[in-house]
Parts: sequence; C-alpha cells; structure tokens
Amino acid sequence: MKRRTALRAALVASIGLLIGSGMLSGCGGSTAGGGDLPPALSRRALSGVVINASTGVPIVAASVTMGGQSTVSGPTGEFTLPGMERVDQVLNASADNYEAGTRLVLSTEDLVTVGLRPLGWTDITGPPNPPRSR
Repeated sequence: MKRRTALRAALVASIGLLIGSGMLSGCGGSTAGGGDLPPALSRRALSGVVINASTGVPIVAASVTMGGQSTVSGPTGEFTLPGMERVDQVLNASADNYEAGTRLVLSTEDLVTVGLRPLGWTDITGPPNPPRSR
C-alpha cells in the first residue's frame, strides 16, 4: 500500500513538472501561462441536481442539456454530463409541469444545482395560493 502511494505521488509530481516545463505542448487546451494542458485536463464531468425552486425537492426525469450533450436526472434529481469542455457554458433544464430554466456554468464548476419553477408559480416567495371556496 505504501509503495502504491509513493508511486502515485511520484507520477503526479512528474506530470506537474512536464506541464510546468512546457514539454506537453500541443496536447490540448491552453493555460494562462501559455503552456498547453493534456486533453484530459481541459475536460470535466459536470455533475449536479435539478430541484423544485420553491420547495427544494429533487425533480426526477428532468432533461438536462449543455454543450451538445443531454441526459435525464435520476431518482434523486442527480445528473452527470461527462467529457464537458472546461469553458463557461449555458446549461438548459426542463421537466413536465415546470418552466424550462437556464444556468451559466463557469469553467471552474464541477457541481451545480439547477432550480426549476413550477408552472403557475406567480410569486418568488412560493407557489400560488389555492382558490378560496365561498
């Protein structure tokens, strides 16, 4: 176990030195310093959850789209979009009985929450009041 940990640390340090020295140029996205990152480092798996904006309850089977990829939220509202470019992008989400929503996802984010408003929701403080009977 100790040998595996030491090997992993040496590998991470070596990759860091290669990136810092520019020896991996031509491999992918640019960094602020002008060197290039390997393609695996310029992409990310974006994960998140879709919730009801008024109650915070997860929304099951919401459609989530970003950067040409689509998925559907699971039983706890969770979703994952693998292989997303590490750039600022707009995420779109929609679900039955909810208004479609958009959210700007920054290149630094790997985990997001998307709130959708229920249809007929007229006040930002909560859902509409039920009709009064006379």
